[in-house]
Amino acid sequence: MNHYVFILGAPDLEMDKIEKFLKVADMPYKYATANGRRVTSDNAYYAEPVYLENLTLSPRAQAVFVECAPAFVLDIYRQGPSLDTISIDHHRLGDKGYAKPPTMFMQASSIGQVLTLLARSMMTKKFVKAIDRYTKKDNPLAKVMGKYSIRQMELLMGDWYVRLNSKGQYIEIPRDIVLVAAADHCLAAVKAGRCLGIERHELKASKTAKSVHAEPCICTA
Repeated sequence: MNHYVFILGAPDLEMDKIEKFLKVADMPYKYATANGRRVTSDNAYYAEPVYLENLTLSPRAQAVFVECAPAFVLDIYRQGPSLDTISIDHHRLGDKGYAKPPTMFMQASSIGQVLTLLARSMMTKKFVKAIDRYTKKDNPLAKVMGKYSIRQMELLMGDWYVRLNSKGQYIEIPRDIVLVAAADHCLAAVKAGRCLGIERHELKASKTAKSVHAEPCICTA
């Protein structure tokens, strides 16, 4: 049974990466809609109600709104009220990732919040398998000791890792996800070299800066 169903907002490069990861993790998701069409950045927070069917959800399943706000989510095959919701976002005042500094771009970004949620809730082996399927290779685990082992995300030897369990085991976050997270949250800071673990030339070489949805920087200095 699934504990979450994800409702995805307007398409952009970061949302495409989120959708790709949800697929390899076998997590159910639907698109938020308005007037019968997938939402855009203009109407994502005024989305229509979402009705679920043919999904195997746990009794306490929650709907995860990713950069959108449907009126409610209802499982039409299950009696009871609409699903409880979790909001993942960093664009608006009050969002968990809003105005976080460039040093915290990975934790602040929507894709970083999705990875954190899944790493906390999925069995370690299943999450690792999803990372392996995403990268199409086997990814070793890292062990972090001491007080740093409780951080949900950590910069280790220049690369970003996400914590898998209480044993201090971490796995590296795919590089393309890291670059998209930085560019989407604080593109200007990336270009200025103020994002930990990312070199300015690296973003340019990946063409991520040209592909990410352009908008004002939403991080603090």
